[in-house]
Amino acid sequence: MILSTILLRVPSRRRIATSEYWPDVPSRSVIANYLDQMDKLVSESSRNRYNPLQIDGFKFFSRECGDDALLVFCTSPQSNDSDVTKQINRTARILRGALERLGARQLKKDYSSLVDPIVHSKYVVALAGVSGVGKTSLLNLLMGREPPSSYEPTIALNTELVESVRFGNCELVVLDFAGQGQDRKLWDFSGADVVFFITDSTLLNIVESSKMLNDIESKYPEISLVVIANKQDMKDALDP
Repeated sequence: MILSTILLRVPSRRRIATSEYWPDVPSRSVIANYLDQMDKLVSESSRNRYNPLQIDGFKFFSRECGDDALLVFCTSPQSNDSDVTKQINRTARILRGALERLGARQLKKDYSSLVDPIVHSKYVVALAGVSGVGKTSLLNLLMGREPPSSYEPTIALNTELVESVRFGNCELVVLDFAGQGQDRKLWDFSGADVVFFITDSTLLNIVESSKMLNDIESKYPEISLVVIANKQDMKDALDP
């Protein structure tokens, strides 16, 4: 996850432009510490300049943007190095060309429009569970809409792109998977970041759901999984 980006002058370290996407961003002293440590590592081997470096709970990446500019990406420690490397390499190429064409003053005005589309990301949430447990109703409530007054089963897949909900530079996408028997064969969570698995609170549903959960865990062992016990207000509902 990219928390912020900084374009600096070298060697003065004066900022040309910045973009901050999350409240938790490094202070100037932490960035200065990163630049000092990176200078030391590069003096030992020029190859070190392309390696990420973790400092004070942040992970940093940097690339040159011409002779006198340096682009720095600050990310969370859990960020995927390969993904961020691709993003910063692409961004550095674009900014290098923009600096040559526009100069630093104009680039400062255009910085966000150049950088944001590259570092923008999507977070995919999959809603799954047996038919009738309340997946679509829950989705409607989360989106601020009234749940349907009558039960209408989801057919195959309902994709919600939540334009109004953004977390920093991240856009939320919700996939509502149909829970009927014939539709479960179409379940594919390979593109999801997390699965919210919905059960109702009856023993019969929990027994059926446990088998489905085992299948999901065996096919997608790395995926994050959250189980929600729905319909707690119903008569004879089991404890969560």
